[in-house]
Amino acid sequence: MESRSIRSQPDFNAASCGAIFCAETFAPVAKLASIWTLLAVAARYDWEVEQMGVKSAYLNGTLNEVIYMCQPPGSAAPGQEHLVCRLNKTIYGLKQAGHGWSIVIIAASTDDLTIVGTPDYVFGFKSDISQCFEMSDLGPMRWILGIEVQRDRTNETIAISQRSYIDTILARFNLQDANPASTLLQPGDALGRHQSPSTPRQLEDMCNVPYREAVGSLMYAAVGTRPDIAFAVTALLQFMQNPGRAHWEAVKRVLRYLKGTWELWLVYGDQCNSLKGFSDADWGSSTEHRHSISGYVFTLDGGAISWSAKKQNVVALSGTEAEYITLMHAAKEAIWLRYVLADVLDPQVRKHPRLLHSDNRSAIALAKDNVYHPRTKHIDIHFHFIREAVDDNKITLEHRRTKDMLADLFTKALLHPRLEHLSALFGLRSL
Repeated sequence: MESRSIRSQPDFNAASCGAIFCAETFAPVAKLASIWTLLAVAARYDWEVEQMGVKSAYLNGTLNEVIYMCQPPGSAAPGQEHLVCRLNKTIYGLKQAGHGWSIVIIAASTDDLTIVGTPDYVFGFKSDISQCFEMSDLGPMRWILGIEVQRDRTNETIAISQRSYIDTILARFNLQDANPASTLLQPGDALGRHQSPSTPRQLEDMCNVPYREAVGSLMYAAVGTRPDIAFAVTALLQFMQNPGRAHWEAVKRVLRYLKGTWELWLVYGDQCNSLKGFSDADWGSSTEHRHSISGYVFTLDGGAISWSAKKQNVVALSGTEAEYITLMHAAKEAIWLRYVLADVLDPQVRKHPRLLHSDNRSAIALAKDNVYHPRTKHIDIHFHFIREAVDDNKITLEHRRTKDMLADLFTKALLHPRLEHLSALFGLRSL
């Protein structure tokens, strides 16, 4: 790496050297929702999906900041140990390095590129960029971020799975030989803080239990390819500070559920449908905090591309309010996905509203018109974002019966038949 030496100043020496005038320090990483959207579109239009890696990507960046570094151990010439180096380019280990390398037309995870498009464009791009940088041509996508990708061009589908990752975490927590579970959390058996340790003996019993590590491992599956466990992981996250035996047993149950559903893939291209959203809320079901749970999922061509299960940060005073708040969060995601599809497919997509389903007619009516003002005037103004989105024709709201409400899975524990039914509706199935 090219660098030059400067003489130490009284207030700056090799013992205290570091970065100064630092600005952008993030690495550009595409959201999984963006990548899954690209895969769904590629399956629909039979586009190529290729991968490349940039060799020594961080060494290609140009610095706009003034940054100094210590001389590497053993590299200083005798008598010049007091000198430090000013960087002219980025290097590995530098916070600014990830930002120095970026590309705008490719789904980039720092230096790993997912390239989607028609054959002439994809292979032409790969050829051109290889003339500028030393690249690793990984060919058609098989793996991305530890997630397996399988393509069936005959049936025009692309499927993703974390089978290998599930095997890894099962082995890590010694559950590879455990009996599979057919459900996640037991319906009606709510977890609570009353199950957390409260005596020295109980605390000692839990001190060596890897609860936090297990929940952290489950999170990647929940945000990656297994939306069916999103609610369970959200529930388990509430007890990270002081988990008890009941909470640990619940974690193991989720892991055993993954063992029993190991063969499920998230499939895109099974159907040719436009972007659809599903929003649901579970109003004040917890007797401890009374915060409602918001859940939404968006599907494209039969597969889920974006989903969420979160505890609301305010206490809703009615089911209508809880559903209305959830619609607001879902609307923000719908509008973002609308822009992603416009960039990928056609700018005209922005002119068409996105379809968002809810099973609460009162919340839909409130979003379309302020007809419930006397009972809803206390709702914070920022939640009325959904009403503005409807007025601007960015969102179209439709009622969907609770029986077929996909987002119901993101708000509560369900019995096996319903869990299986809803999972299949957003693209989880065996190949």
